[in-house]
Amino acid sequence: MWFRWAAGQTFIRERLLSDQAGYRGLSDLKGVERIINAHKSNDGRDFGPLLWRLLVLDAWSRCYLDTAHFLQGPPPPM
Repeated sequence: MWFRWAAGQTFIRERLLSDQAGYRGLSDLKGVERIINAHKSNDGRDFGPLLWRLLVLDAWSRCYLDTAHFLQGPPPPM
């Protein structure tokens, strides 16, 4: 429910629609924006569980995909 409030909207937009999220390429940013807008419209559709899953994916990718070790690629063969 808190994703419909102004602070929640700001938070999910900053996380899920950032340039960094687009760089990772794990989701379609236009599609995510449509989901956020549909959830905010409060027309009876509840996309909160889906938005939560996307936030968890974002948190995981920040921890594991955005590290220098991952971004450098695999180690050279021996």
